[in-house]
Amino acid sequence: MIFPNKTSAKIIPFPTRGVFICPKKWGKRYVSHGKDYSAREVSAFISALIQNNTEAVKELFKTFGGQLATLHGNYFCLPLLIAANHGNVEIVNLLIVNGACVYTATHDSHFKYINNKMKSYLKSIMRFRQEIWESL
Repeated sequence: MIFPNKTSAKIIPFPTRGVFICPKKWGKRYVSHGKDYSAREVSAFISALIQNNTEAVKELFKTFGGQLATLHGNYFCLPLLIAANHGNVEIVNLLIVNGACVYTATHDSHFKYINNKMKSYLKSIMRFRQEIWESL
């Protein structure tokens, strides 16, 4: 049996023809716990977080519900990390009250890009919740 040399090996690009090819693009770009949101609602929420607009975030929570805080997206990081990156403590607290998971945010790969004050704030909230859970 003759093996081809390394330079003549064929490189197969990803995704290969098979299981990975589907008629849809790649499915939904985001998922949340609770109800399904349209792309317009999600983009309005993410843009309000990026612009540090506290009133718009409160209004979106009143209109569409608190499950917006639990969004996981393929093309954006967690809403809690977006608010923490912009340093808005009021929006961070609003997201935590509405169900954003601090544990998931602190173990995300984007957590290292947040400033140190917000890192320590989120870690202290996580430790506080863990102490309460252990005492039950």
